[in-house]
Amino acid sequence: MLFVEDRASDEFLIRKVLETIPYKIEIYCLHSAEAALDYLKGRMRPVPFIKPDIVLIDINLAKLDDISILRSIKQDRDLQYLPVLLLTNSLSKKNMINAYRNFAGGYITKSLDYTVLKRNLQIAFTYWVDAVVLPEA
Repeated sequence: MLFVEDRASDEFLIRKVLETIPYKIEIYCLHSAEAALDYLKGRMRPVPFIKPDIVLIDINLAKLDDISILRSIKQDRDLQYLPVLLLTNSLSKKNMINAYRNFAGGYITKSLDYTVLKRNLQIAFTYWVDAVVLPEA
């Protein structure tokens, strides 16, 4: 999984939650949208590119925002089938509509309640890992 998060405290929390759900998740975390796009497009040398099964992006990234990275992924023929889930504190209807119009695979709230956050992430992973069949890119 590629995780894009620019706040160390949120990265720590999400990593801890993901360690407790019943999937073996290898997390590769990058701290900016630009770095994530460079990685996904194979431009981060000498870092070997391993295509992630899921991309989890914080909605409030500095500089290049979540929708810009979402659009770039969905417009790339080699990446367009990647499930991109947005992680946010916002329940803004405008943000949600914008995310789904740009083909987000999910809009997940960063609940302050650890149990709720764990449940939400586990449901999302169960769906994308166990239920959905994606084409080979």
